[in-house]
Amino acid sequence: MCLHLRVICLLLTLIVGCYTARTTQGIKADISRPTRVRRYGTEFQIRRTRYFEIYFSPKQEEIAAKVADEVDGIYERLSRWMKCQLITPYKIFLLPDKRSIYRATGEMRDIGGAVTSKKGTLFIAARYYNSRVITHELVHIFLRRKFHGKHIPIWFNEGMAEYLSHPNPTSDYVIGFLRDKLRGKRLYSWRELERNIMLRDPETTYLEAMGSVIFLSRRFGEEKLKQLLELYGRRDYDRPFSAALSDVYHMSYSDLEKACMDFLRGKGYENRDR
Repeated sequence: MCLHLRVICLLLTLIVGCYTARTTQGIKADISRPTRVRRYGTEFQIRRTRYFEIYFSPKQEEIAAKVADEVDGIYERLSRWMKCQLITPYKIFLLPDKRSIYRATGEMRDIGGAVTSKKGTLFIAARYYNSRVITHELVHIFLRRKFHGKHIPIWFNEGMAEYLSHPNPTSDYVIGFLRDKLRGKRLYSWRELERNIMLRDPETTYLEAMGSVIFLSRRFGEEKLKQLLELYGRRDYDRPFSAALSDVYHMSYSDLEKACMDFLRGKGYENRDR
């Protein structure tokens, strides 16, 4: 009887062991098998990081690997800077080119990436991918999250995206470059930049937007810039962005704008900029 029990126990052990081995192998196979989905007329594979799901076609596999290596670090840097987190995982679609982005989003302009009203999704043209492009687009997403959907002036939205995409935006070199590029050109007022002029003259307007944020940071310090984000991002702050500027920098909107224009033209600020 005891012998029979021992044999039965041994057989059960072998059966369970074989079943477990097959099940484990099946699980490993499922994990290693890439997930495939079809979106925007294309079949995508999905690569996951800590904060993102990266959708890519087989032709973009090398770019997807580069994105996966970089994007979590970019996310964490922006999250620390803005004291804000996104709802993750966030989707990144790597599309072949700008035309593909237009077909998916309706964004018809010279862009390497696009953030749409569809929350939780970012589109990047794989052909033009670099860390600055994805940083730029993520800044837009963070600002939208930080300000709880409040209106963000275009010049500030684009200016912040350019500012935080550059490793040393307030350096003498960058400021000199901006002034050289803007020299002799008509500068638009901040209110004008709200009237779709950004897209009519992008070679000027994007530099001017970046220069406006650089002005705020260089003249008053980056901590003041962060204070502006904190104030306007408060749920109980119901004043417009122009009022938040005045509250933080203790200057009227028009005086602040004039000082910015003088800064961009290099008028009388050579010593104060240093």
